[in-house]
Amino acid sequence: MRNVLALLVLSSGVAFAGPGFDGVGDRGEMPRLERRVAIEAFQFDEQEEKLLEMVKESNPEAYQRLLRLKERDEQAYVRQLFQIALRGQRMKIKPETSERFIVIQSLEVELLAMAARLAGETEAEQPKTRAAMTEVAGKLLDAKQADRRARVEDLNKKIAKIQEEIKVRDEERDARIEEYIDQLTRRKASGL
Repeated sequence: MRNVLALLVLSSGVAFAGPGFDGVGDRGEMPRLERRVAIEAFQFDEQEEKLLEMVKESNPEAYQRLLRLKERDEQAYVRQLFQIALRGQRMKIKPETSERFIVIQSLEVELLAMAARLAGETEAEQPKTRAAMTEVAGKLLDAKQADRRARVEDLNKKIAKIQEEIKVRDEERDARIEEYIDQLTRRKASGL
C-alpha cells in the first residue's frame, strides 16, 4: 500500500493537469521570491531521477507529459517536480492528508474514465452517464472543500501558536533586552 500511495502521490500532479499545464496548482502560483528560494532549496539533481522513475512506473502518460514539459519549459518542469516532491513530503508528515488526497484522486480518475466513456456513447446513453458524472463531480467538489477546510484549520493552529509566542515575547521584553545586552558585552569583554 505504501508503494502504491507513493506512486500515486508522485504522478498525480502531472497526470490530471492535462495538456498545456504550467505547474500552477489549484492553490495558485507561488510568489516569485518564495518559488525561487524553494526551487533552489530543492535538491534537484539528487531527486530528479528518482521522481521521474516513480512517475514512469505509476503513470507512463504523466511521465511523457513531464518529458514534453521539460523540452518546452524547463522552469515549469522543475516547478512541477518540486510540487510532486512537496506533495510526497506533506503526505509523509500527515496521514490524514494522504487519505483526503487518495479520495480526491480516485474521484478524479473516476471522472476521467466517465468522460472517456461518454465520448463513445450514443446520444441516448449520454444523459445517464452525464448524471452519474454530475454526482461524482459533486463528491469531488465536497472532498476538495473538506481538504481546504482542513488546511485552513491547520493554518489557524499555526497562527494561534505564533500569536502565543508573540504574547510571551512581549511579556519577556525587558528581560530579553537585558539578556541580549549582557551577551553583547560579554563578547566585547572576551575580545570577540
